[in-house]
Amino acid sequence: MAGASEKGSYLGILKAAGFKNIQIKKERRIELPEELALQYLSAAEWKAYKKTNSGIYSITVYADKLEEGACCEANDSGCCGSQTKTSGETKESTTCCGANSISAAGCCA
Repeated sequence: MAGASEKGSYLGILKAAGFKNIQIKKERRIELPEELALQYLSAAEWKAYKKTNSGIYSITVYADKLEEGACCEANDSGCCGSQTKTSGETKESTTCCGANSISAAGCCA
């Protein structure tokens, strides 16, 4: 189980790395054979472990990550909204997909 993380910590790492719309698609408990577990745990530790709801799980995660600079503050639904960029006398509104406000209708739908 080298490299295993607690589920909450792992999902937090994804969020901190800029991923949005994080979803657990599949979750499966991995059953440890007793003879394998007893190579690493005492009989008392194994018995205590079996009484808990704890376990080792394999999860399949889906998440979105837009290219850097392509999105302004995405929310948890994955939609970014828009931002206004001022360059000299010109103002241009862009949406998360980078289209201008005239052609962006439905971009984040």
